[in-house]
Amino acid sequence: MILCLYFEVARPWFVFDPPLLAALLNVVFLSLVSFYIAYISARTYLSSGKSMLLCMGCGALAVGLASLAAGGPTESQCTLDLSISIHNTGFFLGGLFHLAGAGSTLLERGAEPGPDQRKRRLLFAYMGVVVLILFSILLNMDRSLPLFFNPLAGPTPIRQLVLGWAVVLFALSSLFFLGASYRLKAAFLYWYGLGLVLIASGLLALFLVFVIGSPLAWTGRIGLYLGGIYLLVAVSKAVISARSRNVPLDRVIAGLLHKPKALFE
Repeated sequence: MILCLYFEVARPWFVFDPPLLAALLNVVFLSLVSFYIAYISARTYLSSGKSMLLCMGCGALAVGLASLAAGGPTESQCTLDLSISIHNTGFFLGGLFHLAGAGSTLLERGAEPGPDQRKRRLLFAYMGVVVLILFSILLNMDRSLPLFFNPLAGPTPIRQLVLGWAVVLFALSSLFFLGASYRLKAAFLYWYGLGLVLIASGLLALFLVFVIGSPLAWTGRIGLYLGGIYLLVAVSKAVISARSRNVPLDRVIAGLLHKPKALFE
């Protein structure tokens, strides 16, 4: 990122931005992975009732939907700005939900909700994420002036504010997961935390981008794609643990979030 930042500012190197390549990579490494994590989180929440899992699922769903919706054609200035605004808004919501999930583990008290209440909460939360993404699309469709990115002037202050907060939210969430993995010695939490670190790093690179398709822009994208791969590795670690112990996957993941005394009981 540091090397590419030099070429971004001091010596513009090259611009490589095929219209369908970024869209395809977003679908494979971000949308599909995020949808799978949202599905696993939903299953685990229904069996355990942990609010953190619900927030994780909402965050993954927001990233997946935004990455999918932002993958359209970007030949014109309007479509480019729309794509960037949807993408950045989705990652902001994803970081916000992940941090809310981390905070819920510290504030969660009392009995866990029953099965019927969990289903209602899950349906309401996931539908709410879909509505938020659709609202962000509609809000940015009919604008004559770019709201997030102007190809001639670079990113706007609104875009930098949204993307900057997304970097902070994912970075703080990664600290929680890595801290929890250090205490609990859990491979799932460790790899998930590293995935969030890579996503935060990729968003930071995109925060500094002034030219679409520049080496720095691709560095940011690769950081996001690697983050998706690391999140998938985290789930695979949980799958391996579940098979070795002959217990359901959702039980393994939910068990990581219980306090040792509650888990023993």
